[in-house]
Amino acid sequence: MAATFASTGTPSFFVHPGEAAHGDLGMVTPQDVVIAISNSGESSEITALIPVLKRLHVPLICITGRPESSMARAADVHLCVKVAKKPVR
Repeated sequence: MAATFASTGTPSFFVHPGEAAHGDLGMVTPQDVVIAISNSGESSEITALIPVLKRLHVPLICITGRPESSMARAADVHLCVKVAKKPVR
């Protein structure tokens, strides 16, 4: 996703949530937008970052499969990508 934005001239970068917890979140400013993706919406690495993002006043867009999840409730914008039934393989 970051590479696609960058290819259109939109400044963007990927931050792994584990690395963000160890200092990489310092790159994020209130002029940025964080897009976080988790099917369950309960990823411990991402949910741990939410209070920091809120304190920094960084807008948060969450894409999850569960609109009642912690991430969905904390998001400024939530996009639900819930799949009704898993495909048979």
